[in-house]
Amino acid sequence: MAFERVLGALLWSFHNSRDGRCFPGYARIAEQARCARSTVAEALKVLELAGVVTWQHRIARAVVRQRDLFGRWSSRWTVIRSSNAYVFRDPQPQLIGAPIAKSENRSGTQNQLSIGSVPAYTTDLDSPLERSLARFGEAVAAKAKVH
Repeated sequence: MAFERVLGALLWSFHNSRDGRCFPGYARIAEQARCARSTVAEALKVLELAGVVTWQHRIARAVVRQRDLFGRWSSRWTVIRSSNAYVFRDPQPQLIGAPIAKSENRSGTQNQLSIGSVPAYTTDLDSPLERSLARFGEAVAAKAKVH
């Protein structure tokens, strides 16, 4: 499925597990996931509905010189969207008052700087993410039967 390739590209190629930053553009995600840019947009909607990922628009402000209605040069501020900042959600909510578990594993993703294709990874069918995606798939299938 397309959303699995897009999720794999985000997690394995772009996500920096040390500080949580992940902000590639649609074109880079599409290139890495080997799909169309429009497929990336649809897959991100699916992943957001599943509660796996969310994002915020990253913007920059810039001064643009242009002519006004009378032909005089003027400057104005404009906002340019550069990309999105993606945030991965834990499908299991943290219990209030429960201590946060610290992993004995080092932070960071192995081979994070490699720019090759998305690595093949084995899926743990009992992981919270896989259970969440399975529930989402069932809900989409049930909704498709209604329509």
